[in-house]
Amino acid sequence: MVLSPETITEEFVKLVEHYRKRKGISQNKLAIKAGLTGGLLSRMKHGSRKIPAFDKVWYIACLLDMPLEEFISILESKEKEIENGEKQ
Repeated sequence: MVLSPETITEEFVKLVEHYRKRKGISQNKLAIKAGLTGGLLSRMKHGSRKIPAFDKVWYIACLLDMPLEEFISILESKEKEIENGEKQ
């Protein structure tokens, strides 16, 4: 089973929000440091934009000290939920 781009984006946004708040950095400041447009993170959060290219994901993770292993683990768990007939 392959996760939808919407599910992947949703899980990425949740994790970014967690680590961004933990670091005390604003959404706009994070976007600027990551070389993204100011509204991109907001649009991702509201479902109107998909997850950016992997290089940007990597850079955001590095800026936030966010382990990508955690993101991958969350996605793997979501896949297992779907395979077991649970909700997506």
